[in-house]
Amino acid sequence: LDQLAAALRPQAKLQEAQQLVRRSLDIRRRLFGNDHPEVAVSLNNLALMLREAGELDAAEALYRDSLRIRRERLGPDHPDVVTTLNNFAILLRQMGRYQQATEAAREALAIQTRLYGEDNAITIATAATLGALLQNLGRFDDAEQMQRRVLAYWDAHEGRDHPNAIASLNNLAAVLREKGDHAEAESMQREAVERWRAVVGEGHPYYAYGLLNLAAILRERGAFDEAEGLLAQALAIRRGLHGDDHPEVANVLFQQASLAQRRGDLEEAENLFREALGLRERHLGAASPATIMCQVGLASALRGRGRAADAEPVLRDAVAALRRSLPAGHPDIASAALELGRVLREQGRAGDARAFLQEALEIRRVCHGPESPQAMEVAEALAGTPA
Repeated sequence: LDQLAAALRPQAKLQEAQQLVRRSLDIRRRLFGNDHPEVAVSLNNLALMLREAGELDAAEALYRDSLRIRRERLGPDHPDVVTTLNNFAILLRQMGRYQQATEAAREALAIQTRLYGEDNAITIATAATLGALLQNLGRFDDAEQMQRRVLAYWDAHEGRDHPNAIASLNNLAAVLREKGDHAEAESMQREAVERWRAVVGEGHPYYAYGLLNLAAILRERGAFDEAEGLLAQALAIRRGLHGDDHPEVANVLFQQASLAQRRGDLEEAENLFREALGLRERHLGAASPATIMCQVGLASALRGRGRAADAEPVLRDAVAALRRSLPAGHPDIASAALELGRVLREQGRAGDARAFLQEALEIRRVCHGPESPQAMEVAEALAGTPA
């Protein structure tokens, strides 16, 4: 049952796979009781299915139970412990708990390096997770270095058409976009999209990930029409797989809102941000950085529609919440501070505005580089604010 579920999952037959794993868990509990390593296998696998279904709190509880059983019965350095640690890190990342996720990933990577060495597929898979987390933490140079190492491994051992190699292309392109290297990011992401199309087909969630990342790059480059078409495809795939009420659907809506805002369609942007915000609040919680960034986007759209007074309290709450949940100097804090600075400037409070804009500029210069488009955006806003 477990193996059949594992075969169905890459085919995006998620509901059928989840049902099989639930049957497996029931059988193992009847045979072995609640605290047996075989039960931990099914707990781990069911948590994986629930995460992909958007049931994140339920998945967390199962991962914690699986991890407890495996540590108690198998010892702290057993390979099965590391498997659950790595999966748990991926879940925590999706929930926006980046610091906890990084700790889990680093622990898993250290154990795997001792067990298997650095040049091993299992170790490299965790290195990819850690690279994604470094990106989430705003450490883009470290993230790029890690993802290039991962891609080099898969190129050397499996070839560029292996799903893990394509995922590495996707991950590296995302880091390069954050660093402002849009030309290389676009080339790499287009390659990833075409390889996903050939390997898994156009209805697969991996293909949707590729479309979403390419649309984000194209939005930054001003290719709005193509980005809009890609986002429509990604939304259709995710709604077809998950229905309307799923955090992956919210991610596409957020990107559509960001695109509408860049095009100047602020009413559409506001509506899309509100829809994405509702989904993220339900699935990720109000304290998740992803939820808070929806609030920042919504406030920015309100400011653009002449409602700076309505946007200000939303942004003040967002800045405070991001400072609580993210490390100092995180780029999301800079984005919220930038929007708050703009709102305060439009209300004639230039002194307060400059303080937030200066904070945003310093963060972006460190994270993205002093000449990056991200830093220049803040510099322009600061230059237009009276001293």
